[in-house]
Parts: sequence; structure tokens; C-alpha cells
Amino acid sequence: MQDDAPRLDVDYYRNWSLEKDAEGFDYWAAYQQSKLADILIAKEFSRRYPQLETASCHPGMIYTDMGKHVYDETMFDIVLDFIKEYPFVVATEGFWRPVKSPQEGASTTITAVSLPSNELISGGYYKDCAVGKASQSASNMDDAKALFDWCDEVTSLYQS
Repeated sequence: MQDDAPRLDVDYYRNWSLEKDAEGFDYWAAYQQSKLADILIAKEFSRRYPQLETASCHPGMIYTDMGKHVYDETMFDIVLDFIKEYPFVVATEGFWRPVKSPQEGASTTITAVSLPSNELISGGYYKDCAVGKASQSASNMDDAKALFDWCDEVTSLYQS
């Protein structure tokens, strides 16, 4: 995630509806929000439940067939929108990393869950088998709390 990544928009989740018109759906914004939410939830879980160890992991770009049902033009539009919005990222040396195999992609998660408690940074963001640098947005604890509270609210019917 980039240092200038957009802040989490909790209203994006509050106003979500499966009936949303596909024309108005922004795939890239949804993807960004979901990745940011992963990081914030891990941080807030760690703050609220210090007896638990949490982490968020970025596996990298993985070669799988998960996108096989995405139309080529949709994927092209997603990549093109990204390049238009973040041209400085595309130009950054080392941005285009090799696509990883599923085994290579799993290595960061395996590393995080295998670390001894005294080495794991609970609530930390892990990338490429090490602590990564998350964006400023991913450090906003007000957003983390708001997202956690919203998740708690929408899942309350399923909690015992």
C-alpha cells in the first residue's frame, strides 16, 4: 500500500448492498478498501484482545486461476485505472515484481504464524516474510475502531 492511500471509508461498508448497480461499482476502490480493512482489523483485534496474536499478511501477486471468471476487459480496465490513478507507483523501481506461485505466496503467512510470540509484532503488517511498511491510512486507529465496531454490529446476530 502506498503512503498516500485513501483512508478507509466505513460508510462504504455501511451502505453496501448486493443489489448495487454493476455500473456504479468501482472494483479497484473495493479492492483497496478490503486490503486496508484487513490491516486495520488485525491492529484493532490486537488492541482489544492483547492476549491474542494477530497479523495481516500481504502474499504478493499470486499466479492462480482465481480470476478466471473475470472478463479480460474488466481486468484490463482495473489495471488501466490503477496506472492512471497512481502513475508514480508504476514508474517506481521494483514495483513490478515477479508473480509468485501459490507456495511462494503462502510463505509470508507461514512465516507469521510460525514466529515465536516474542518475535511476532501483534497487529503487524507482514509482507515478503518480514514486517512491512503499511500506509498512513493503515495506521489510523480511529478508522480501525470504527471498522471493528461496524463488523461487530453486523455480526451481532451470529455471536453467542
